[in-house]
Amino acid sequence: MTECLSPDGIGCAHLEPDDAVIAGALGTWVLTITVGSRGVAADGRIRVFTDTDTDWGTPQFLDPVGQDYATVEGPEDVSLSAVAHGGSSLTLGVSKRPLRPGERVRVVLGDRSGGGPGSRAQTFLESRRFFRVAIDSDASGNCEDLPSPPWVEVVGGPADRLVVLAPSTVAAGEPFRLMVKAEDAWGNPSAEYAGSVAIA
Repeated sequence: MTECLSPDGIGCAHLEPDDAVIAGALGTWVLTITVGSRGVAADGRIRVFTDTDTDWGTPQFLDPVGQDYATVEGPEDVSLSAVAHGGSSLTLGVSKRPLRPGERVRVVLGDRSGGGPGSRAQTFLESRRFFRVAIDSDASGNCEDLPSPPWVEVVGGPADRLVVLAPSTVAAGEPFRLMVKAEDAWGNPSAEYAGSVAIA
């Protein structure tokens, strides 16, 4: 297994898939964290988080058929614990033995292998929703951020309704501006909408 060639020796992370995500959609995302030359000591931690507001589904580890079921995988002789702090943060604890340089930890968000529907993506648009990773490599309690964190773009979904916006008061006979907006199920602009609109 090759060493992660991060310049600071902390490690690197990769997300699959990294295609644009439809807001509120159910899916599966695999975050693979490769340990750098420093390794991760026993009792060290790995933190996965975002630094912006999000309502992404909270990972849960008890019900394989439930929504937002998540799993964590690593070397067989390493014990990994996981605690979710809402949809914005997940902390992994390392025990039994250290993680060695080049070893990998996989976090599967929305694991469907047990029959679950997947994880629900956040319901609002974001040009770059980061999956940031920080590692406490020496178990000192200080986590250092990995450079170049993976991210996905969150975009609007199919049109669910048309919303008409107009002034509340208009003088009779005077022109006024009218806006028609196609929204998805969560109220986001639906860029996919390509229908015609007739106003009477």
